[in-house]
Amino acid sequence: MNSPLYVAHQQLINTIKLRMKDTIGIYEEGEGYILYDMKNPEPDAHLRGATVNDTLNQKSFFKDIDRFHKDYRDTWTIRVLGSVAKSLEKGLEARGYICKDRKGSPIMEINHKITRKTSYPVKLVPLNQGGDKILELCIPVLSQSFDLSIDTSKRLLLNGCWTNNQNFRVGYLLEKDKVIGFGMFVKTEEDQVGGIYYISTLEEYRGRGIGKDIVTLLTNYGFQLGVEKIILQASKLGQIVYQSLGYQEIGRYYNYKKEG
Repeated sequence: MNSPLYVAHQQLINTIKLRMKDTIGIYEEGEGYILYDMKNPEPDAHLRGATVNDTLNQKSFFKDIDRFHKDYRDTWTIRVLGSVAKSLEKGLEARGYICKDRKGSPIMEINHKITRKTSYPVKLVPLNQGGDKILELCIPVLSQSFDLSIDTSKRLLLNGCWTNNQNFRVGYLLEKDKVIGFGMFVKTEEDQVGGIYYISTLEEYRGRGIGKDIVTLLTNYGFQLGVEKIILQASKLGQIVYQSLGYQEIGRYYNYKKEG
């Protein structure tokens, strides 16, 4: 039986694979890792880099990393599970990869519906039935919340893969025809778990519980589909909110970045 952390990591892998189906880029898979480049000019881990789990073959991984850089790119982000980060650190630092956030990014899961009442009129829209139009309005929110360029935000949200699955949803809140907060629910065909991504709120609307309502509705929607659990990756501030909803930390990712 696979551990909760392995299941969570595999959900991320399957989502990256899904993005690659409708993207001109490069994708390679090794023993315990994947390498991918979606031809984005910025080193965002969702669009360019490597993701590593605890079944890693280190010798093969470093060989592929060296080759991949030589052939393709020099500016990358490698996302590493905390269980293997320490054993990889020396080899990564020798290649110019530095982890600036030593606390890492919490991976969290929940296996039940959330019973709290919501306060805002958050809407859930199928991404294959008009949700793609809503995502266009979400680009400035994602850009501000994650400190991404508009171009990178477009590449993340306006990907055809999101509109090819009837189970995908975008949850969003409008004020005067402007999206002020949103998030996405994703479940690939390979997974029995769902994932929540890109929970974002415009800065001037934060602290009001908007993100909390969006996560609540997306989570409960996922369990209506019959998933066993739902996974998300939290920021430092988001972790407190998600814990209050019943999410529990099961591990951490550490991002090692190399600037070209």
